[in-house]
Amino acid sequence: MNRFFYSSPEKIETKHPKEVSNNQEPRFRGELLSTGNQVIQSPPLTERIHQWRNLLIHQCDNIISELSTLKIATRNEIDSGKEYVIQNVFNDSRENDKLIIPSTIFSLGAFFCGRILTNKSNWGYRSITNRNPSFLGRVLTSLPARIILPLAMAGTIFDQLTPETARNIWHTFERDFLSEPFIQKSHLIWNRLYTQGIKQGSAKIGETIHNGLQNSMKSLRESITEINGDRKQ
Repeated sequence: MNRFFYSSPEKIETKHPKEVSNNQEPRFRGELLSTGNQVIQSPPLTERIHQWRNLLIHQCDNIISELSTLKIATRNEIDSGKEYVIQNVFNDSRENDKLIIPSTIFSLGAFFCGRILTNKSNWGYRSITNRNPSFLGRVLTSLPARIILPLAMAGTIFDQLTPETARNIWHTFERDFLSEPFIQKSHLIWNRLYTQGIKQGSAKIGETIHNGLQNSMKSLRESITEINGDRKQ
């Protein structure tokens, strides 16, 4: 029997390992430096590190560019805001030079005075012996009074000391932050409550008191004249 069961020896192919191509890049490469030292490196790893380095540099450049753009935009916004405030609010040179700082300090003091007036501890709420505050104390320590009174006192002082700046602040706030229908309605309500109500009412009361005092003085002078005339007779 033939010992080559499946085929003859002529048909058997002998498999040899594939030869390494001479064109394939070596995994490691040595390089001699000018100092005489030899460096061994892996070209694929070196190329990958170069790619990572370039990517990191590109990302850093993008971040620096965005930060510079944001810094310039922020500076422009600040400069624009300063110019807006100077043109629309602080445009009175006399008040800016002499009155704005004292007015701000006095307004801040008035605000803290309002906070003291509306503090519950100053009206007996925390007293151990007497916890029944007066009617005025209950009014001043109510929530609306605690919010409105300090702001009203500060605004009144600021308006009295720097009227032009206070007027500019209010007009700028109305023009740029409030809608036109709301402004018209608020002006109408202010007209009815203050101009036609409180202001005219106080003017009438003042006129009545003035006329009453004039009539009283007239009657008093007439009485004194009559008494002097009777004495002469």
